[in-house]
Amino acid sequence: MHSPLAPSVLPAADHLWRGTRTRYFCDSCSCTFDKEKQQREHMASKAHAARVGRGRLLAAEFERTAWYDLADGSAEAAKFAASCAFRLDSFLHGLPRRTRSTVAAPPLSGDAIGGCISPSLFVSDLHPVKKAQLWRCLRDLVPNSTLPAAALVELECRHGQYARVKEVLESVEAFRHAQKALSAARVATIFDVACGHGMLSVFLAFAFPDALVVANDLVRRPALSANLDA
Repeated sequence: MHSPLAPSVLPAADHLWRGTRTRYFCDSCSCTFDKEKQQREHMASKAHAARVGRGRLLAAEFERTAWYDLADGSAEAAKFAASCAFRLDSFLHGLPRRTRSTVAAPPLSGDAIGGCISPSLFVSDLHPVKKAQLWRCLRDLVPNSTLPAAALVELECRHGQYARVKEVLESVEAFRHAQKALSAARVATIFDVACGHGMLSVFLAFAFPDALVVANDLVRRPALSANLDA
C-alpha cells in the first residue's frame, strides 16, 4: 500500500477554486466573464439551462457513489462539485507540485502557467471536493456511459495503490486525442501499444464497445490487472 501525503499539503477548503482574476463566474458551466452583463446573458441562455439540468442529474448520480458516502462532513460540498463542469485549473489548484529537490515546492496554482502535478499523489489523498471534480471529469469523458467514473471509484476503493492522479489525467488527455482520431471511422480493433497501467485501454473499451481493444506491453504490470479488475 502507498503512504498517503501529509494532510498539511492537501487543500482542505470545501469550495471550488474559481480564480482570482475575475468577479463573475458560472459554477454549473465552469466559465468566467469579464463583465456582469456577460454573466447575466449566459445565465439566461438555453445552453446554461441544459448544463444545469445535467449537473443536477449527475449530482444525484454522485450521491449514490462510495465517494459521497465517505466524504463525511464534506459530502454536500462534494456533491455540488460533481454538479459543476470540470475545469482543470480549478482541480489542480493547491495540489502538490512535482519536484526533484528535497525542499518542498509550493503547490500548483490555477492562476500560474507551468509546473507538473506530483506523481506521488494518489486519488485517496484528495480532499472529497477534489475527488468529486475528478469524478465529474471522467463522467463527462464518455457522456452516455457511467463506466469510466465508476471504474475509477472502484479502482481507488479496491486497489488504491494504483490510482495515481497524474496517471488518471494523462490517460484522460491521451483518450481525448485517440477518440478524436478514431471517431471518424468504423473501428474493429484498437491496439494500445506500450499500454503500461492500461487505464487508456479501459477508457477506449468503454467508448468503443463494439471494437476489440488490445492492451500490449512487454510486461504485464500489476496496475494493468488492477484497472481491468475495477
